[in-house]
Amino acid sequence: MKKIFLLLVTVVLLAAITFILFPYRSSKEPLTEIKADPKTEMHKRIAKLIKAQSRVKDQKKSDIKPRPVIVKKAKEPHDRVMAASLRKEIKRSIKEGKKDIRVVLNTTDDKEGVSTSVINAGGRIIRKRPGFMAVEVPADKAEQIIMGNSSIGFARLPFKFYPAGKITEGVNLTGANIFYNTIYRGTGIKVAVVDVGFKGLSAAIAAGELPSNVITQNFSDSGLETEYYHGTACAEIVYDMAPDAELHLIKLGDEISGIEVVDYLIDNNIDIVSLSVGTFGTGPGDGTGYLDEAFDELRNAGILVIASAGNYGNTTYESLTFGSHWEGTFYNSTGDIFHEFVPGDPDIYYNILAAYPTQNDDGVPESGEVSIIMRWNDSWPGSDIDYDMHLYEYNYETDEFVNVDEPVEWSINCQGCGEFDEPLEWISIDIPDNEDYLHYYALVVSRWDEETPTGRKLELYLGGTSEFVPFDDSLSAISTSASSISEPADAVSVMAVGAIDYTRWLTGPQEEYSSQGATNAWNGSSARIKPDIMGPDGVTTYTYGDANFFGTSAATPHVAGMAALQLSINPSMTPNELQALLQANTIDMGSSGKDNLYGYGRSKIKDTDNDGMPDSWETKYGLDINVNDASSDLDSDGLSNIIEYRLGTYPKMADTDYDGMPDGWEVQKNLNPLINDATGDPDGDSLSNINEYSAGTNPKDNDSDDDGMPDGWEVQYGLNPLVNDANGDMDNDKYTNLEEYQEGTLPNDRKSRPRRGMPWLPLLLED
Repeated sequence: MKKIFLLLVTVVLLAAITFILFPYRSSKEPLTEIKADPKTEMHKRIAKLIKAQSRVKDQKKSDIKPRPVIVKKAKEPHDRVMAASLRKEIKRSIKEGKKDIRVVLNTTDDKEGVSTSVINAGGRIIRKRPGFMAVEVPADKAEQIIMGNSSIGFARLPFKFYPAGKITEGVNLTGANIFYNTIYRGTGIKVAVVDVGFKGLSAAIAAGELPSNVITQNFSDSGLETEYYHGTACAEIVYDMAPDAELHLIKLGDEISGIEVVDYLIDNNIDIVSLSVGTFGTGPGDGTGYLDEAFDELRNAGILVIASAGNYGNTTYESLTFGSHWEGTFYNSTGDIFHEFVPGDPDIYYNILAAYPTQNDDGVPESGEVSIIMRWNDSWPGSDIDYDMHLYEYNYETDEFVNVDEPVEWSINCQGCGEFDEPLEWISIDIPDNEDYLHYYALVVSRWDEETPTGRKLELYLGGTSEFVPFDDSLSAISTSASSISEPADAVSVMAVGAIDYTRWLTGPQEEYSSQGATNAWNGSSARIKPDIMGPDGVTTYTYGDANFFGTSAATPHVAGMAALQLSINPSMTPNELQALLQANTIDMGSSGKDNLYGYGRSKIKDTDNDGMPDSWETKYGLDINVNDASSDLDSDGLSNIIEYRLGTYPKMADTDYDGMPDGWEVQKNLNPLINDATGDPDGDSLSNINEYSAGTNPKDNDSDDDGMPDGWEVQYGLNPLVNDANGDMDNDKYTNLEEYQEGTLPNDRKSRPRRGMPWLPLLLED
């Protein structure tokens, strides 16, 4: 019998699989080289090993090593309800004196009893969804709560997240520079960068690579500026693209903190999310499942999530193929239980992978260097087709299992045991740091028994540092690039971003490792084309210094920054409208129309007529995107169209702020044409801006004609504020206008004159 349902998967940041910055090593070779371009290092060592070794090409593998004997293991009551990893974590937490533990529960509709048990035990409910609860409970009471409530179908630990992946070169490549020197630089737009670490953030702010007013929020168990530099590099790119956007940098930890992040995004009215993280195994890969549904919730709340498609495509080095994803059909030609990775060849009943020990950016040993998820096309949940995985240590040089009788690890979750069973298996192995060499493994996929049906679509993803490597003498890994989109990028509500090296931006092709569509047509769903759009990678950042930032993780914040620019032109756009605009602003690549390599194409701020004004702005204000009308002044307000674009005024409305003063006049007089300031009096001459406009005076100069008399005073008494009439005598009382002003008398009333020693004498002398 088998262990039940080790549900879902340790979440792995998308770019980590192909671009985590730690070196791969060949057999038993110390980790001494600089942590740069790790994939090339791994591939180089395997290429050298393949060229150096001699293999017996004519012998069949079955002649060299027998098939393993799969021993069916008995199922304990705990295994039907609780993941083994959760049981281990509860024991460890109690031993270490940890007070609380976070748990994810799959429940029936009758979950109030579960809620009561949690609260009565001193725990708390973090989130409820149909069939799903995230809770925090005292560690010493966790097992009692889980095993003592029949409404709990299965309990597991929450997912864990891992990392994926100077003005970025992407600014000019994508045309975002057309927004520089304009009001549209992301002003008023809130962009959240959600990641697993913002190490180096303070240094980036001090260097001016990020603004000092970034808003930060930490939902992990460690500090904001710990573990990974990845989030800081992503934030840099968003800031380069849209420097006036309001940046929220949010660190998440496990799956439950991810739920808290969703609440934060909604509560803080975030407009755009840049998500260079992802996973696989949270659903069938068809856009459904708990994770994708959470992102559907964000779309419904008015938030556009832009996520990396993943880095699970095959890569090539010296004619050798490597990969992190395989998809095919469970095939068996002999009637036994083993899946044949090459249909019809019973000798290829396993796949080969390699992995190496690694640390995060803090120097802390990582866990789950070998992370394998297997899922297949069956009801989700409620599967009754039972496939399993066994992992064996493998000698790559001799092409032999080290011990065919003893697997290193296995996953034999129970499908067909209950309504919560999902067609999912998971293996995770930690490699000790002192074992600083490449580790090789043979992965065996089997069915539970000979009666279990074959023919189901089957999919494998590798996380951590593991990768499928060339198989025997074929020089190619058994891996596939197609249909390798990860979650949540597979969701309809999420905009998925693939990557093109910025040095090949205009021509392509896409990065080999950039995940390809389509989504899975499983569980009654239809396949959909993914990714949606492409962004540049391989760019330079302050955070990573001389190491270029590769992966769909780098491409994603470029597109998020473009979204902020476009949204700042028209902040009333819905997420659907904004995504449609971004997809319309692409250069088609690959097959005509949207395809599973490039989506709609490479992102580009379109300026069809090359007049310096983006098509989206011209379209909004009814200008012709095919005519260079930059110098035209359609509303005769004294401002050309290109100036109106830069200022944010309306090219077909002479008075954008409806204050009675033309935009051109306000700009000329250093007033704001976007603010109704008709009643303002910036020069303090008692003449409002609108009256200054009517009088033709300067609202920023209280004496436009420099005659010593304020404009407002002159207008009040019928003098011309534009003519120096200081020496005039408007009322013929023998006193100049300036003298009248200085003495406080009326220049237009001869009876009001400055007082002197004999004020009556001028009257006696009059005729």
